[in-house]
Amino acid sequence: MNDKTKIIILLVLFALVIILGYVNIGLISNNNGQSEFNKTVKEASSIENISDIEYQKYYNSSITSSDDSIKAFKNKSKYIDDEIRVLQSFNDKSDNDTLDDYVNLEIKRLTSEKEAFDYLIKDMENYNQYKNNTITKEHALSVSNQNTRELEKINDNTFNIKSECEYYVNMHPDIKETLIELNVDDDFYMNNINYCNITKII
Repeated sequence: MNDKTKIIILLVLFALVIILGYVNIGLISNNNGQSEFNKTVKEASSIENISDIEYQKYYNSSITSSDDSIKAFKNKSKYIDDEIRVLQSFNDKSDNDTLDDYVNLEIKRLTSEKEAFDYLIKDMENYNQYKNNTITKEHALSVSNQNTRELEKINDNTFNIKSECEYYVNMHPDIKETLIELNVDDDFYMNNINYCNITKII
């Protein structure tokens, strides 16, 4: 074998090593991204499960005061904030657009749900002001009606976002399969709104 042939073979081998190294780095990065996704979604789901259990206790209680309602709504809102923070942390760690898009849809869903609870808090605080005679009945009714209209819009928006999430995971069955295998809260892949039946407080 002459020197020219040896050089060509060495260059080809060198190019193969570079290509294989690049592919391996991509695979390792992809596996790390999937692992981080799994960890993040599992943590967010765990928060949602605890939040749902606590909220269900309030929801199932037959008689509650407005102060109990405010406390339950604020607690739910705080849990949602925690969940959003966990999911937002994934965006800094991922370079997988499909997983990023899914996580961003979940952040949108949670942001909309939090907005609903924030309006429920406002409505109960409005009721307390009326009950304590710091505002008139007419003013309280006006504020309550406005809050109810806003809640209806938010609920429609939440339903649409959840439908979009469900569609997205159906278009990406690998994500849905992962979510089911991780045993995450089904809010992460199904549109099953069950507590958004809003009624007027006053």
